[in-house]
Amino acid sequence: MNKQRHIIFFTSLLPTLNAKEALFMSFMISEFLYANKDWFLVTADQMFQNTGLSRTQQLPIKKRLYDLEMLETERRGSPPKNWYIINSDKLKRYIPEVV
Repeated sequence: MNKQRHIIFFTSLLPTLNAKEALFMSFMISEFLYANKDWFLVTADQMFQNTGLSRTQQLPIKKRLYDLEMLETERRGSPPKNWYIINSDKLKRYIPEVV
């Protein structure tokens, strides 16, 4: 069984992101903070289990967050997996008290 944690939903993201994007980003922020503000691994399955967002819903959300430069990704390991980091400088505009 996978560990699940509560997600803090950052409503201050809503003027810029829609509700699903804000939910996705809120989960990513919680993982980022859990990883001591360093690179972290989140699989599509983990995202689905914690947010209910399907893989097909996640893809355009990731693209939008990359375009806004809020989220960065890097392929690591063998087999390669996506590792993420939050762009703290960009996120400060929306949630200064967290980053």
